[in-house]
Amino acid sequence: MKNKEKSRIKWNVGKLLIVLAIILFIIVSGTVILFYEELKIINSIKKIASEKPIYYMEVDGDYHFEDFLKSGGASSDKAVSAFLTKKISKGFYSVDVKESRPACSTI
Repeated sequence: MKNKEKSRIKWNVGKLLIVLAIILFIIVSGTVILFYEELKIINSIKKIASEKPIYYMEVDGDYHFEDFLKSGGASSDKAVSAFLTKKISKGFYSVDVKESRPACSTI
C-alpha cells in the first residue's frame, strides 16, 4: 500500500469517527433534553429506612394530572399505571402492569 493510499484511508476513518461522535452527541443530548424531568426524579430517589422498603423522591415537574382528568381518569390501578407509563416514557415503551395487592404511597 502506498503512503498516499494509507493517508486517504486514515482520513476517511477519521471523518467516519467524527460523524459517529456527532451522531452519538445528538442522541445523548436529545435524550437528556427529552427526559430531563424524569432524570431529575430518578436522581432524587433515596432509601430512607433500612429495615423497611421506604423511599423518598422529589418530583419537580409535570404530574400530568390535567391530561389524566381530560382522558377520563381511570377505573383501576392498572389503567393509572398504563397512563403514567405512556406519559413518562413519551410513548417510547409500554409496560404490562399487573394488578397487585393494595399498597400505599404518600405525596
